[in-house]
Amino acid sequence: MDFQHEPTLRRYFGVDPANGEMVWVVHADGSIAGISHRVRVSKCEAEVALLVRSDTKGRGIGKQLLQDAIIRSNRDGLTILSGFVLRENREMLGLARSAGFEAKESFGLNIRLELALTTT
Repeated sequence: MDFQHEPTLRRYFGVDPANGEMVWVVHADGSIAGISHRVRVSKCEAEVALLVRSDTKGRGIGKQLLQDAIIRSNRDGLTILSGFVLRENREMLGLARSAGFEAKESFGLNIRLELALTTT
């Protein structure tokens, strides 16, 4: 599977390249297996969202996308990467925690997670 960065798909999803980006993993058959969307919400923070196609889960796609978002956020000089995860999404909560994210707040069914970044 390959990472792709294509302006056409960004345009379809309405991503403003000045404040956000989309990255996706393409399956061998050419279909999209997973997508991450990272949006700068302040000068020092970005929020990330991941989506992995259900029939491709368990293959490391989410981990790959999250690691890429962390690397890009560090590269961009951000100090915080955050995201919201449904409380029932145990797999994503486990993945986020293994990457160093910590639960900060709870909003109904959602948990706000944060990762303190180390800029280089």
